[in-house]
Amino acid sequence: MSAIEQNLREQNLRGRALVVVLSGRQEVSPAMVVEELRRSCGVLYDNVRVEVTRPSDFLISFTREEDCMAVLDLSGRLAVAGARITFRRWHRAIHARSTKMRHIVRLAIEGLPPHAAEPEELKQLLNKVDCQFIESFPPNDACMTEVLPWAVNPSAIPKEFALDIPEPTQEWWNEPETDDPDISRCS
Repeated sequence: MSAIEQNLREQNLRGRALVVVLSGRQEVSPAMVVEELRRSCGVLYDNVRVEVTRPSDFLISFTREEDCMAVLDLSGRLAVAGARITFRRWHRAIHARSTKMRHIVRLAIEGLPPHAAEPEELKQLLNKVDCQFIESFPPNDACMTEVLPWAVNPSAIPKEFALDIPEPTQEWWNEPETDDPDISRCS
């Protein structure tokens, strides 16, 4: 998600979103939460969206601030499938904690194969050098990947870094895909 998309999403959530924490570990689905909000608060199905999140259990966004306030007033007094529900207003730093990552840096990483330039793999790589992934940029060429991470100490990020990147696993029954006419296929 780009910074612009993130800002738009934040504006949409401000004042109309709640985070939900369930007491106990009962199985509760988003549909069950929506039904309870309809039954207890009169919130229409089309005016609410419930998403599974972590570390909170759900993020609820409303189209109307009035619905958000009505639900917030019932915090701790609603239950779904035996799980008591507490609500808190959403804000950007709801799960934030003090951190040493104070610098945003733009890094160019050369030599990563395409399968290692996926967001999940980039996150693992950046964690090894005390950075936290924010976003990646569309590649200008196949040899370089650019990322935007938070960093503890930008000066401590190594200029060179040796990596062992395993080849992507292929199922044993699939032939490698190739257009090379010198490689013959067994039949």
